Amino acid sequence: MDSGPPLEQRRTVRLVPDDEFRRHFGDGDPQAAVPDLAGIGLMTDGDQTGSPSVADYQGFVLTEK
Repeated sequence: MDSGPPLEQRRTVRLVPDDEFRRHFGDGDPQAAVPDLAGIGLMTDGDQTGSPSVADYQGFVLTEK
């Protein structure tokens, strides 16, 4: 992902986790043989800037295809 909007603004992101998993671990090949997706993790990172990283996550909706 990338940086979001300025503070105090929300954005909606829609994605298919299995597709993203395959894209990342299968070098972009949607038919790549990769292990089954076992979970979803969230992370906030300062990209080695040494600066504090803060995020506010809310409103997740997970659905099946």
